[in-house]
Amino acid sequence: MATYACPGPNAISPSFETNFARLEHIGGGRFDLAFLRHTGRWWPLLSGATLDECLNSVRDDPWFQP
Repeated sequence: MATYACPGPNAISPSFETNFARLEHIGGGRFDLAFLRHTGRWWPLLSGATLDECLNSVRDDPWFQP
């Protein structure tokens, strides 16, 4: 999840949270990783990856940058 600030005087709330990554355990210490597209659909990025590979992707891959 990510938290975004809404500093404007007409903001409904001062901030909001939204999902941006989904990590799904598929067994055997392997995971599928997806990012949330602007369409509201989850888009798979990695399949059958280790946890370290997934976390490195969330940290380094441009798909997860704001």
